[in-house]
Amino acid sequence: MRELLPVLDGWLMSSPRVALATVISTWGSTPRPAGSHMIVNRDGSFAGSVSGGCVEGAVVEAGLQVIRDEVPRMLQYGVADETAWEVGLACGGEIRVWLEPLERDDLLDTLREHLLANEDVTILTVLDGPRMGERAVVTTFVSETSTPEVESDLRDLANAVRGRALAQLCAMGDSSVFVRNYPPPRRLIIIGAVHIATPLVTLAHTLGYIVTIVDARSAFATRERFPDADALLVAWPDDALAKLRPDTSTAVVVLTHDAKFDEPAIAGALRSDAGYIGAIGSLATATDRARRLRTRGFSSDDVDRVHSPIGLDLGSVTPEEIALSILAEIVGTHRSNPVTVTAHADGAL
Repeated sequence: MRELLPVLDGWLMSSPRVALATVISTWGSTPRPAGSHMIVNRDGSFAGSVSGGCVEGAVVEAGLQVIRDEVPRMLQYGVADETAWEVGLACGGEIRVWLEPLERDDLLDTLREHLLANEDVTILTVLDGPRMGERAVVTTFVSETSTPEVESDLRDLANAVRGRALAQLCAMGDSSVFVRNYPPPRRLIIIGAVHIATPLVTLAHTLGYIVTIVDARSAFATRERFPDADALLVAWPDDALAKLRPDTSTAVVVLTHDAKFDEPAIAGALRSDAGYIGAIGSLATATDRARRLRTRGFSSDDVDRVHSPIGLDLGSVTPEEIALSILAEIVGTHRSNPVTVTAHADGAL
């Protein structure tokens, strides 16, 4: 939803309302997971995706009707439906899509405010029953609802299921409620404002990361060299990490290739809850570094948290390819998928 805000803001400046489509549930092989969004403007243009292209045309048509009628509705597409083949859903799966009119109001403004501030926020939507269409936005700090009387039960539901999944369908009395959580974006902390960091920033932004570059050398960590970085810190790595406080959704990548920077950075990352820690260097460098970390009091389990040589072995040569291998390993780790790292024969990483 965060990525759709610029388009949504532009459309609502000239249109009283748009249609918001949300994947509520999926079965079998479907291109987009539950919680995926698409918005439809009154001129038939759309942004986002609910099926990777399979049913978007049909959703746009239904969205235009929702904009006119101002009445939400549930859509269902599956391979068993005759219309599924007409709209192109031939992947063997089934999806349900909730379509609702969306206009600028206090609830949307609250959601927008917290999304832009990169704060954790949850939106709940009642899908059926006499309260169909009621919505609530719940955050750690505030709850806003489309009708005041639903605040208590929807807030309680949001708190009860928080952290279980990004998108889930829940029962509340006789009604079905769709709960969509938007956690803060994942963070990438790059230690070392070196040449590989440039494509790494670009690719990380494509994947939705907030990127901070840290380097104690002021001549390296400059806005001229890294105009797209979300933040630049001229500081020693351990001091910067103590300030940034990496959590489980944070990846720390050490690119300095200099022991006086590398080891304080890795030590600082190991003292944190960072979900991924990687350090550049050959297999021989990684082995020697691991030995020194153990002498500093870190256990073997601690040292095993460090991915080094960093990145998947894709045969990477250029900075862009190395950046790709690093991000691929980070994503695999974050998604808890097994990834295999094979040291390059020439020790390039």
